Amino acid sequence: MIFHSRHTITIGQLAILMDSHDYNLIRRIRIPIPKKLLKRAFWRLMKEVHETLNHSELEKEIESGILKTRLFNRAFNLYPAIVDIVSITWDKEHLNMIEELTGCRLTTLADREMLIVEMKRLQDKYSELMSVPVNEKEGVSFSKVIVSTEIVLNIAIPRTIKLFEFQYYMEQASDKIRQLQKRA
Repeated sequence: MIFHSRHTITIGQLAILMDSHDYNLIRRIRIPIPKKLLKRAFWRLMKEVHETLNHSELEKEIESGILKTRLFNRAFNLYPAIVDIVSITWDKEHLNMIEELTGCRLTTLADREMLIVEMKRLQDKYSELMSVPVNEKEGVSFSKVIVSTEIVLNIAIPRTIKLFEFQYYMEQASDKIRQLQKRA
């Protein structure tokens, strides 16, 4: 195959391709190809991408801005408050509350450092999410989908995975969002 498909393109390459609309990035091999064929291959890949992602719950969350608000609250309000509580007290009641909110059991000072690192990671993810350009005509950019999936699943997704592999992460994120909405 001369052109990328959902089975050959990585999510990092796809994000760059979708944001830049540089049709030359659709090629897997560096050979001269007419621009008309490049455009056709680009739009064929975009069709595959939209079929793969299929406007999930995650995209609806991103469009509504709820995900940004949740992340902001965790990164800049909840976690700093928890770090302050940990630095003041180590009583059983507060430690249980912190474990319930964060999923981290604090028993040593190293655990407190882990909480601070997590707080900084969330703040960096929020900054990354806010720095991704918004193109109103196309809806949510693919870069935002990647970052938002990482935020919802609370993991770092390597940009070297293929699009069809990323689909499974998206499905997990959508399921997690549905679970959160049922609880609320």
